[in-house]
Amino acid sequence: MFSRDLTPKTAESSSGFLVAGLRAAWSAQSLIVDGDDAMARLVELEKASRFIEAARAEVLAEVDRTGAFRDHGHTTMAGWLRAGISYSAGDAKHLVKVARMVVEFPQISERLQAGTIGVAQVRRLAAAHANKRVTDELPAFMDMLADRAQDMPYEDFNSVMIRWEHYADADGAHRDSERIHEDRDVDFSVAGVMMSVSGSSPARRSPTRCHRTVKSDR
Repeated sequence: MFSRDLTPKTAESSSGFLVAGLRAAWSAQSLIVDGDDAMARLVELEKASRFIEAARAEVLAEVDRTGAFRDHGHTTMAGWLRAGISYSAGDAKHLVKVARMVVEFPQISERLQAGTIGVAQVRRLAAAHANKRVTDELPAFMDMLADRAQDMPYEDFNSVMIRWEHYADADGAHRDSERIHEDRDVDFSVAGVMMSVSGSSPARRSPTRCHRTVKSDR
């Protein structure tokens, strides 16, 4: 039965392979001796969190593909998640977006599983992927943006994403996506927190050349 209450199910199923393994590993931990020890444990927990986010995205991608969420009378996967696990509306939407992004960009799931990219950064990429005004531009830049997501604090990375979305949507609202790809020659690079975008795209009457350099606020 699909249930909102995870506590009884978790307690009964200490057989749950994942929870049982985590419980055993955690109970074997010794007392924290200093800040370095505490940080080392937090890093390990973060790696586990990132792996779980990737695994959950892959499960939800399959649920989305098969429409299995409809088995419980729901019309959307987000509604199914809210009913089944008591996620907030915001969290449910984030999870759906991540699941749909990793279908197109499995390399993001691979980075999550390896623990090299943060959950917040992945959800920010997923928000861009879900933005219909920029999603067609994303494939050409995804690996580069994912590299920046690994290297930057979240706030700096978010600033880069805001600027990239502004660039990607600069003329997308008025022009056919195929024309953009045919007509624009783009060089996009990030050094530290400095993002440089240069390229050519046709204006309404004649081609123009543009160069934009923006710096994120720290």
